[in-house]
Amino acid sequence: MVEMLVVISIIGIISVMLVVNWRKNEKRYQLQRTAQEIAQLIRRAQGFALNGKERLWEPTGENIVPDYYGVHFEKQSPTFYFVYSNAIGNYGYQSPEELQETYTYTETGVVIDSIGGGGALDIIFNVPDGFTDFYPNGTSATITIKRVGKTCPSSDCKNIEIRNTGEISIQ
Repeated sequence: MVEMLVVISIIGIISVMLVVNWRKNEKRYQLQRTAQEIAQLIRRAQGFALNGKERLWEPTGENIVPDYYGVHFEKQSPTFYFVYSNAIGNYGYQSPEELQETYTYTETGVVIDSIGGGGALDIIFNVPDGFTDFYPNGTSATITIKRVGKTCPSSDCKNIEIRNTGEISIQ
């Protein structure tokens, strides 16, 4: 009987340790999944530009190939971002005629902490070569995401860096 109680106690202690570590790692993986999701969306806009993807231009009802595709981030809207295309000859996002697709993070509890030192960022891919620009101007951009209620830098933050070569890295 004593041996059985000892075995049950050991199994209970190991189970508690596994559950505690699982919850801690789950939050870290949510942050990593959100960073990967953002990087994937940026690559999607880049793919649209490289393929010269057509879109419906509602004022004329015709399909057109825009000048560029971009991804727009705003610090004041820290849980969503969107892909847009430019067909009216301006630079940067102009609402609402350029909106293509809106995205919200699939993971709850993750928000944008900073966007390249400013309040908004457009990552722009020119059609058809896919060259990368940033609005406001720059040769690279960094988007920092974090868990709600945490401060950066810490293990509760991830940096997504986009270079003018189109390379995206997550740190």
